[in-house]
Amino acid sequence: MRLEELVGPLLPPRLLPYLPVPLWNDLRLQLVHADDVARAIVAIVERKALGAFNLAAEPVLTAPMIAGRVGATSRLGLQPLTPEWVRMADQAPLVNTTRAHEDLKWWPEHDARDVLREVMTAMGGRA
Repeated sequence: MRLEELVGPLLPPRLLPYLPVPLWNDLRLQLVHADDVARAIVAIVERKALGAFNLAAEPVLTAPMIAGRVGATSRLGLQPLTPEWVRMADQAPLVNTTRAHEDLKWWPEHDARDVLREVMTAMGGRA
């Protein structure tokens, strides 16, 4: 879901980078850089590995870490999210990347904080 869909049609897109970010205390987020995913795919092909591999960079990002990167937090209710969507995001499991490390000898080269910074920069926000 795009940020524009979360805040609704009444907000001009040019204002999105200036909005506070809605966060909650127990939020956890894992990110991985596209370059690191590409390297994992190459390793899968080279090793003829089968099955699924979980990929994520360290550290697991928390609400304070995200707020420190993207700006202030908010509980303004700008996003038309139902409680079910928030609950689903809050209960998303963290992935275990052990198999990628052991079978593919894969470790991400990009830190999750740097990935978040790149995403925010690409969206025109503060990072």
